[in-house]
Amino acid sequence: MQTIFEIPFFHYKIDNWKETKKELLQEYSNSFLEKVENDKLAGGYLYTDYYNIVNTQEPPLYIRKTIDILNFYIDKFHSDFKSLDFVDKNFQRFIINCAWFQKQEENMHHIVHNHGSIGFSSVCYIDYDKEKHSSTVFLSPYGEFTTGNTTYFQPEVEEGDIIFFPSFLNHFAPLNTSEDNRVIFSFNLR
Repeated sequence: MQTIFEIPFFHYKIDNWKETKKELLQEYSNSFLEKVENDKLAGGYLYTDYYNIVNTQEPPLYIRKTIDILNFYIDKFHSDFKSLDFVDKNFQRFIINCAWFQKQEENMHHIVHNHGSIGFSSVCYIDYDKEKHSSTVFLSPYGEFTTGNTTYFQPEVEEGDIIFFPSFLNHFAPLNTSEDNRVIFSFNLR
């Protein structure tokens, strides 16, 4: 037997999480979150600074600082990605072209969406309780081979985990049924 299609997925645990979380939450407190309430165009019911950032020429200082905090893991991802057999050996590095925070209060969610065919996307779980919150759900780009049904993958993550996945993958954040907020930082790499 031979597998003909593979989808790379990278999952890292952030070291020194207690201190790193404090730094990330400081930058999060500087963000310009706005409430989004639209299941069609904007993608659900949540708070995000995405729409404040996407149209700016230069990302705000708090975004640049957040990327600096996570840079070790971004570098690790690049190294691991470049080691894959199918990656062109001349590949140098992706460039972060957009980054944002997102908060979901109780009864908020993010509907099925993707980030386009641009490269990779990432989610860092900042304020997340695996007993109360659900991780991102990824939908297979092709049906299950005997039934054609959609299959999904929901990684087991904890607070302080960061994941990288192909940006074209449809995914969503399930309804937050907890009174505790779920806070993530996300970015795209071209």
